[in-house]
Amino acid sequence: RAFNRHDIENFNSWSRSWPRQDVNTQGFGITAVVNFGRLGFDFGLGYDELTYRAEFSESAINKVHLPLHLNYTFLQKEFAQVYAKGGASYHAVMTADYAEPTSAAAGPTSVANPELRYPNGLLRGEYKETNTYWQLHVGIGAGLTIFKRWSIYAECLLQDHYDGLLGNTQDKISTISTQIGLNYTL
Repeated sequence: RAFNRHDIENFNSWSRSWPRQDVNTQGFGITAVVNFGRLGFDFGLGYDELTYRAEFSESAINKVHLPLHLNYTFLQKEFAQVYAKGGASYHAVMTADYAEPTSAAAGPTSVANPELRYPNGLLRGEYKETNTYWQLHVGIGAGLTIFKRWSIYAECLLQDHYDGLLGNTQDKISTISTQIGLNYTL
């Protein structure tokens, strides 16, 4: 990925009035594409490192995601194609340093329970419920053949939070991302 633009929305009632926050990210992935004429699908595996501001401190997560998309090529020329895609991805936070909630955001349960644990990712033995989420995707892309079996592509995806909340501040991640890559056709 050459460039990603991400936004985060804190979900708890204390921070609903706060504006969306920028998310800094870097990552990589691999995807297999299967086409049947104009219709096709892709699936893959990706890894991202994200940092974002949650309430008054910063959260940092390392996650893997499993995307699955349906593609439709609506414009095809000899050396170029333009396509639309839609689908979903499952995200699992492997390690994290989540922001601690403020006492106003955490509510009375954290005061009554001084042993409250901060979920720090699945690899650290924490809970699936606060370390996984789903996103729905829609986007558009273009590919350009540069050699017989090689092509470059660029696509823009809107990835909207669907289900699952992250960490102590119950964050929801929605993204607009631009992905640039290289394809090899078998």
